Amino acid sequence: MKIIGKTKEGFILEAKAREVARLTGYYSEYTDKLKLEPGKEIQVHEMYDQLYNLSHAKKEIISVQNTLRSIANDLDEIVPVTITIPKDG
Repeated sequence: MKIIGKTKEGFILEAKAREVARLTGYYSEYTDKLKLEPGKEIQVHEMYDQLYNLSHAKKEIISVQNTLRSIANDLDEIVPVTITIPKDG
């Protein structure tokens, strides 16, 4: 990504299609879901805020993960215990 100009409130950037795809959450510019054209806005601030909040909630996220793992373990099917009695005894 390269700064090619400056505006009153920001910058004019030149970015490769792959860079824009990655910035918006796609692996490459060839995905069918990526619909970019002049005039579209990329919400970088909101994406950064989301990542920042997630990184600072790590302790809570780990706690929730552990709770969900515990619940998932309780949902596993329990195989009933069977006792095989030998025929000669």
